[in-house]
Amino acid sequence: MKWHVNLILCLIGCLSPGLMDALDTPDAPIRAVQVFTFSSPDLAGLRGELKQIKAAGFNTIILRVFKNPNDRPYPFLPETEVSGVYYSSATEPVVSDVLTPVLQEAHRQGFRVFAWITTRKSQWILNARPDWDSPRMDIESGEWITGGHLDIFRTDVEHRLTEMLVELSRTGVDGILIQDDFVSRQFDDLNTTAWRQFHGRSFDSAALTDLFSHRRTSVSYRPLFHEWARYKSRTMAVILGRLVQRVKRASPQVRIAANLYYEGVTSPHHGRQWVSQDLEDLMTVPVDIWAIMAYQQQMSNELGIPLSAIIGKLQSGAQRLRNGYLIPESRILWKFQSQDWKTGDMIPERDWKMLMNAFASSQIAVVPYRGIQSIGAYVKARNALGLLP
Repeated sequence: MKWHVNLILCLIGCLSPGLMDALDTPDAPIRAVQVFTFSSPDLAGLRGELKQIKAAGFNTIILRVFKNPNDRPYPFLPETEVSGVYYSSATEPVVSDVLTPVLQEAHRQGFRVFAWITTRKSQWILNARPDWDSPRMDIESGEWITGGHLDIFRTDVEHRLTEMLVELSRTGVDGILIQDDFVSRQFDDLNTTAWRQFHGRSFDSAALTDLFSHRRTSVSYRPLFHEWARYKSRTMAVILGRLVQRVKRASPQVRIAANLYYEGVTSPHHGRQWVSQDLEDLMTVPVDIWAIMAYQQQMSNELGIPLSAIIGKLQSGAQRLRNGYLIPESRILWKFQSQDWKTGDMIPERDWKMLMNAFASSQIAVVPYRGIQSIGAYVKARNALGLLP
């Protein structure tokens, strides 16, 4: 393992310092690492690790500033809570103030820093307020089960999330990335005011047959479901719009990015059905950057097609965003995975070369960053192709 890391560091060290200078300009295209955790055991090591990331050609850090019970800790500061936030807060439980030292050092080295924050799956809020949970319908039994996410259609939940986001925007960060949990899946949110407003009465199990045809493990949608999915998408876009506007009023200089599932771009009807993300609705939200979770290996596994075909789908989706929705490249961030979600193996250099050939001029985030070795294949691919690192 040591020889592998040393090779990566050697490659990084060989990159031209002159090329690095261009990344410090405010308008430079985003080259980001989305940080799940750093590998440095102390703050001195963190400084060196950030220098290595900078030398690899990255100009943006997307830093996880929340912790749910199963999330990895940051190794260089002690933690006092099982779940909460990684910044100084007057409203949320503080696990540890990781943001302050990272922000100070990252800004000193010329990085932009986006704070990556969860919304509906803020487990510390759910633990304190279980009545704010939005239960999910078990389609087989017709019974409610714990949803594990906040009922976003409640005004008190919206108020709590607004306070959290506004407070985070005042920490000195350059941007905020809203986690991919701001969605509503096919069996979600039936026991909410959204359903009551949509259907005119509370949900009961008999209404399942109005929404779904269910045979053993197979589920198909009835016409009413499509109306419901579109209603959820419109309603959630309105709520997201209010959150974004309130943050911008408090901190107009902070850029807001929001995660977008790949289906929303490559297969819009599936994005609407599966997670209630409809481009027609979302494009009304004043988000600065749409962060598209173009996780190439996941897509290949789910769709059963090779990487070359995945790239074709993503390029078609990019054209749809540019031409159909007039979204410029400066408002799109393509997020590619750096490792296999199941095995932890690194994505090979040959795959990165294919991706970089197709998206060389686009804004890119490498996900996840878990130490310098997690970006090694990406660095080698860009270096081999003669691209700016």
